[in-house]
Amino acid sequence: MARMTPLLVASCILAGFLFSSCGSGARPAGGSSVAGGAATTPAPTRPAERLVWRSRPVPETVGQLEAIVCPNARTCIAVGQTQEHRGAIVRTSDGGSTWSLVLTLEDATDIFGVTCTTLSHCIAGGYGIVPSGILLVSNDGGVTWERRAVPAGTAPGAMSCSGAPSCMAIGSVGIADAVFSSTDGASAGQSTTIAAPGPQDAVFLSTDGGLRWSHVQDPFTNVAVLGGVFCTVGPRCFVSATGKNYVGDVAVTDDLGKTWAHVQRIPYGTSLGSGACAGADRCWVTAGTRIYATQDGGASWNPQPLPPWQSTLGLNAIACVSASVCTAAGGDAILATGDGGLSWHAQLLPSTVNYLYAIVCPTARHCIAVGGGGNTPVIVAGDRR
Repeated sequence: MARMTPLLVASCILAGFLFSSCGSGARPAGGSSVAGGAATTPAPTRPAERLVWRSRPVPETVGQLEAIVCPNARTCIAVGQTQEHRGAIVRTSDGGSTWSLVLTLEDATDIFGVTCTTLSHCIAGGYGIVPSGILLVSNDGGVTWERRAVPAGTAPGAMSCSGAPSCMAIGSVGIADAVFSSTDGASAGQSTTIAAPGPQDAVFLSTDGGLRWSHVQDPFTNVAVLGGVFCTVGPRCFVSATGKNYVGDVAVTDDLGKTWAHVQRIPYGTSLGSGACAGADRCWVTAGTRIYATQDGGASWNPQPLPPWQSTLGLNAIACVSASVCTAAGGDAILATGDGGLSWHAQLLPSTVNYLYAIVCPTARHCIAVGGGGNTPVIVAGDRR
């Protein structure tokens, strides 16, 4: 489908596995930001469900941030665009208290995907000003970045890695969405032009760690929007999508997209975003104003009991540090669970929060969410007490 709103990253790698991250964001149900307020549901009782959230200063030229990854507890990288709609990358080395702008790309409109395969090796992707993709690689934990070539007409973006150097991504080919895969954590594809007549999905594979991305089997039919990609330890990755008939689909692969299985339909009216896993079989995926969970590796997905909460904008991303503790973000709301999803609790957020795209939890007690809209970027950090 033509990209009408920023494609948001779905990159989730968990603490205790590789990295704790949810670059995650996912494609939002609506593209405009809305002024938001604090959640007013009763205070949660479990410490894992109770976070204290504070706004953090954002570099002044940044317009919005759409994805985030933390290769370690102190270092995090967030990507998005400047107020002039140029690609931007910001970085923190103190756990999110302060941030600096490390890169502005004048020939990119948006950087919407980022992930890391090691403490130092990271990848970011997005859209150029001309119809082409942007691929960036860092070998020093996001301090400096190098350009890499991408296949003609393609733009790998939202990324997730199942273990160095194997990664997958969703992106675009022409006006169609696509899924990419890499096994070297860096490359961006053979220079093969892939035509996509009309809104048609495609899937890609790389055998050199993200430096080259190639076409693999498409897991979906009749899909309008790819929502997110999230991988577990080992080769297992999930891709979420919303069909043209507004039915959500989730597909799982154990061989980096060569074959797909457990395609699960989620009820009509559900716009799927990003997800996260705690182990190979226990995963969650955001679905508008709902969250769905699987305990059988994606064979079946069941809705989670969510509390009343103010935002109707929908959830975009989720980060899980264990099978019990997860935090989801989207719109002007954040929800947290400390019992594996049996109960979720709305968080009290600063009034500056307008629209959240992505969330990451670099430690079990610390999370960072990013977003923004209307050139009002947002970074909020939450600490479990």
